[in-house]
Amino acid sequence: MNATVISLLYFAFGIAWILLSDRTLASVVSDPQKLTELQSIKGLVYVFTSAVLVYGLTRWAERRRSALETETRRQRDFMAQILDVTPVAIYALEPTGPHRDGWKITLVSHTVEQLTGYTVEEWTTLPDLWTRSIHPEDLDRVLRGQQVLRETGTLRHEYRIRRADGTHCWIDDSAVMRFDQQGQPVAMTGAWLDVTARREAQERAHLIAQVFDLSQEGIMITDAQRRLVSVNRTFTEVTGYQAVEVLGQTPSLLSSGRHDAAFYAQMWAQIESTGRWEGEVWNRRKSGEIYPEWLSVSAIRGPRGEVHQYLGIFTDTSTHKATEARIQKLVNYDPLTGLPNQQLLAARAELKLSEAVQTGKSLLFLHLNVDRFTAINETMGHAAGDEVLREIGHRLQAVIDPTATLCRTGGDDFLLLQPDVDLSDVAPLGVKLMDTLALPMQIADRQFSLSASVGIAMCPDNGSTYLELRQAADSAVHQAKREGRGLVRIASRALQERVQTDLELANDLRWALERDELLLHYQPQFDAHTGRLLGAEALLRWNHPKLGYVSPARFIPIAEEAGLIPPIGSWVIRRAVQQTVQWQAQGLRAVPVAVNLSAIQFRDPMLIAEVHKVITSAGMDPSMLELELTESIAMEDSEFTIGTIEALKGIGVRLSIDDFGTGYSSLKYLQRFSVDKLKIDQSFVRGLGMRGQDDAIVSTIIGLADNLGLKTIAEGVETPEELARLRHMGCAEIQGYLTGRPVDSATFAAVLRAGCSAVIAELESASLELSPSPE
Repeated sequence: MNATVISLLYFAFGIAWILLSDRTLASVVSDPQKLTELQSIKGLVYVFTSAVLVYGLTRWAERRRSALETETRRQRDFMAQILDVTPVAIYALEPTGPHRDGWKITLVSHTVEQLTGYTVEEWTTLPDLWTRSIHPEDLDRVLRGQQVLRETGTLRHEYRIRRADGTHCWIDDSAVMRFDQQGQPVAMTGAWLDVTARREAQERAHLIAQVFDLSQEGIMITDAQRRLVSVNRTFTEVTGYQAVEVLGQTPSLLSSGRHDAAFYAQMWAQIESTGRWEGEVWNRRKSGEIYPEWLSVSAIRGPRGEVHQYLGIFTDTSTHKATEARIQKLVNYDPLTGLPNQQLLAARAELKLSEAVQTGKSLLFLHLNVDRFTAINETMGHAAGDEVLREIGHRLQAVIDPTATLCRTGGDDFLLLQPDVDLSDVAPLGVKLMDTLALPMQIADRQFSLSASVGIAMCPDNGSTYLELRQAADSAVHQAKREGRGLVRIASRALQERVQTDLELANDLRWALERDELLLHYQPQFDAHTGRLLGAEALLRWNHPKLGYVSPARFIPIAEEAGLIPPIGSWVIRRAVQQTVQWQAQGLRAVPVAVNLSAIQFRDPMLIAEVHKVITSAGMDPSMLELELTESIAMEDSEFTIGTIEALKGIGVRLSIDDFGTGYSSLKYLQRFSVDKLKIDQSFVRGLGMRGQDDAIVSTIIGLADNLGLKTIAEGVETPEELARLRHMGCAEIQGYLTGRPVDSATFAAVLRAGCSAVIAELESASLELSPSPE
């Protein structure tokens, strides 16, 4: 009952009291004095009655208010208890600012302190605490959500906030906004719930699902009755079965039949006893293909030890086994030819050697090296060279004994291990292999034949271990190459000692340049008719600190095998140029100096630049340097030779072809070679007057040179009779022991001062008959 009702009731009661009491008294009492007394009494009664009524109403109102306050306190305490025990942080806000676009926190539950680490007071007094606490990666998304809240009135989203201790937590924020009749916001209420654990669990579950589905291993899960309840993607890829085809079935549908019942009984017995089994299993794909897999099965048990599920993880090892086989082949076989490599040969050799020692039978170890194989790679390309090596391997494999092992060690070297060989068959075997390679070969539209050098060692004569036999065979093949290639040589103790000496010389030769042990000797070249000094050939010499002068025929092949020709050849060119400049500085009439170019030097792409740099640095006239290349080098790749010669001629140096007539010259290319001189090989000079064929060859060379406008020089001239025949044939220049041996630079300075051949002058003055003797 409110105040208005009470007031109206009291007003009605007062009017009724006054009107009814006055009429009642007027009708009952006529005495005015008595009426006045009664009216006073009536007034007192009215006041008393009003007081009682007011008192009663007031007491009723007080009791009512007290009851309401009690209920309010009870409800407030109840809500406070709820807010204190609930994990949700409740908040309320009201708009602030002239445009009502700001918000002020009017209520926040104490739970916010446990959730964020900030006190209620901090949340209600720091207006930007909320935005400062939002994770930077989530801030833009959260602020966009506020616009959605203004538009729809409700919003629920998740984001991260930074706690007071610097850590972050995920909260679920649910908010409701109330609006007035004009659509303006008047209040906002909401709740925060810490969902960091419900979120981490989701991420873990998502991660587990990803690991399960993306695992490279096949995974299958069964129930306690071993019925499949889940399989992953790899299971499907490996087995070929889709999940819908296998769920509810047992893994036995994959059984290949290779394992008997006892195998599976033992496997499950171990799983039940230890909780795990691991091993190789052969299963069958849906296609019927049998494949190997490495399988691990684990029992998943409950808290009381009862089995809930079984987890199987397997890896398809068929590819691994194939890879192992490929690796094994790569480890033991040459990838180019498919022949066994050194590792497999060594293993087989040790086994065969053990058998040979026990039985007393012989064992042959053969080393075959293809002669001049480098030229094939350089002229035809490495692809053609690889094809040649494959063909060599195929040919050799086809003719050897089935019990033999043929191996390619790399490059153009092949090794053969042959047990139980008669001594009489040793040399014929090497010849047979050489003859096999000598058959015409067609590679890259070119037909050619190969030659090989063969070295043979025998057990027990040359050793009883793989290393000893290998070294002995190597010694023999090196000897075959030194003696001219295309030969078979059988190892001996003396031969091995010679090879050991060569190895020591090769090591010493590596230091010869640094120790200044190399030097040049110069052999003069004269006009065959006037005896005038025309030039000199620079010849390399080695003054060994212990052995003295070592013959070039001895150390040049060693330098070739040791790969020392490039640095030595560069040193020869540089030293010859420097010496020529020194002679000129001494006032001597220097002559062109000829330097031999090796095949390796000639094919070096830096040759042109190197020659140009040496000449320019020394300040020498380029025409004072003559470079000699053999006919065989020139003809290996004629087009390359033409380009290189033209480049060298562009520098200004002279060029000559050495040993002309011993190779396979082509007139077509000789016309295109911009050379200055042909050098007649001394083997033809020595046969003059004794072999008509040599006279014909020399005469033809001289005639050919004249027709091409080239000069000729004969080397190795040692007798007056040889000189007479050469002059008669029209040879322009000579070089040899008759007119001058190779001498050191200081001695050759005297030759430069003389300027002519004393021998020729003496012969002329003595009127010695130099005309050729009649045939």
